[in-house]
Amino acid sequence: MDDLTDQSKVELIGLIIYGFGGIDGEDHKQWVLDQILRVVHGPNYDKTVSSWEDAQSPCKWDTGTMPKDCRVSVDITHSNRRNK
Repeated sequence: MDDLTDQSKVELIGLIIYGFGGIDGEDHKQWVLDQILRVVHGPNYDKTVSSWEDAQSPCKWDTGTMPKDCRVSVDITHSNRRNK
């Protein structure tokens, strides 16, 4: 997915938000945010998240939980971080 144009990324993000943004549950909403982050940062996803976690923050990035009825997850990053 590295070859996506910025416009294609915007459209994909819109589809993710439209398709999954209204699902109840904080864990599912966190999953939506994680999917968007994967589109935006692509192969730099792990590096980006690690830089946040390595900062002086006690927080760890949560990939969220994929909704039960969802059959699609963005994995353009080949990340070791997996959604629950």
